[in-house]
Amino acid sequence: MPQPKKKISRKSAKKNYFLSGFSPVFISPSSPAALWRLFWPFVFAGLALRLLAAITGDWTMRTDELFQYLEQAHRIVFGYGQIPWEFQFGERTWLLPMLSVPPLWLCKVLGFDSPEQYAPVVRSFHAAFSMLIPIGMYFFTRRAHSETAARCALVLGCFWHELVITAPHPIAESSSSVFVFAALAVIMAAKMTTERAIACGFLLGMAFVLRIQYAPTIGLIGLALLFYADNRGRIALVGAGILAVLIAGLVDYLYWGRFWNTYINHFNLQLFSDFNKYIHQALRNVHLHNLFIGSVGLYYVVAFAALFYYRRLWFFIALVLSVHLIHNIVANKEYVNTFLAIPFLLLMAAGLMAQWGTSGARNALIAGKDKAIALLAAFMLTTIAGFGVWLPDNKNCLYFSTIKCCFTAIPLLPLTWRCPKNRRKK
Repeated sequence: MPQPKKKISRKSAKKNYFLSGFSPVFISPSSPAALWRLFWPFVFAGLALRLLAAITGDWTMRTDELFQYLEQAHRIVFGYGQIPWEFQFGERTWLLPMLSVPPLWLCKVLGFDSPEQYAPVVRSFHAAFSMLIPIGMYFFTRRAHSETAARCALVLGCFWHELVITAPHPIAESSSSVFVFAALAVIMAAKMTTERAIACGFLLGMAFVLRIQYAPTIGLIGLALLFYADNRGRIALVGAGILAVLIAGLVDYLYWGRFWNTYINHFNLQLFSDFNKYIHQALRNVHLHNLFIGSVGLYYVVAFAALFYYRRLWFFIALVLSVHLIHNIVANKEYVNTFLAIPFLLLMAAGLMAQWGTSGARNALIAGKDKAIALLAAFMLTTIAGFGVWLPDNKNCLYFSTIKCCFTAIPLLPLTWRCPKNRRKK
């Protein structure tokens, strides 16, 4: 005998509609998919652009880059250098200067002992290191959305001006972001194994100790990975992450005589002193203003459009919010502090391009594929103008703009067809 249907209130129906249909965080493929045939050409093109920025762009993102990171790496390798107050009172970790030690040591071996010789080598090293961000964007988006979105993410990651200009600079925000996307590339490139889980956990742990303000974002990624991993993978992820934190504490102990000395001092300085009165303080929502300026409003367009696809893009949205909410509390509000949000905003844009590019709606005012191509073209044209905003040298601006014009037509090709897996069956 058929059961009578239960009546559902209008309020419950709205709630079920809002919560239903959310996509999983990661899609587990039955077999590893082949790399996009244009993957390596785009990677090498992005690397060439970053190396060009490293060689020709002789400027700094902030003074900390010179005195707190590069100068301290110089002290490690060459044995002398200036000591800023942060390294006199134990307010900065030695892990970040250690990232610049390998290229400096190589320069010392080759006899390059002047800044004019070793500075381009160090910048080129970090520029090449930063290519892990677009690579991680590709593999992460392929598992978190689709192959079409992953291809768009790779294009945006290789050419977006904020990622290219920041690449040669060894600052905490960009270095931590590189470790985050390196972890995603390792764990998403193939089926999760214990070895990959160990590497991913360690890289996420390193990202945390380099920039502890990114803890909420790293925690969200870690929780998602723990949910999809088996018991052995969970133990490997957590254990490797704890190992990275212990190494950071050991480095502080060997130099300062106390575990996690720099982190404890940093928290005491920020929370229990008047230090914030003497640093640059800005309005509470200044990061939103900076996002508008950095993208000429494109980030706002992406964020607004993503709300209509929240079921598909909810994890990307959560990651962006996790970066901005914590930095909205901190007194020192520099745009570069929220650097990790930029790749995730680009992933949201890539997801929208894939949604529109594979849309079968016929009654829309503008075809989905046309909207996708228009959005990608807008990003490419904006990134050309972006070099003029970021680079202080007009000659370099013209140089980069000419090169970017040559690259602009290439990224429009991926969305002229649909990915075979996303084609609708007739």
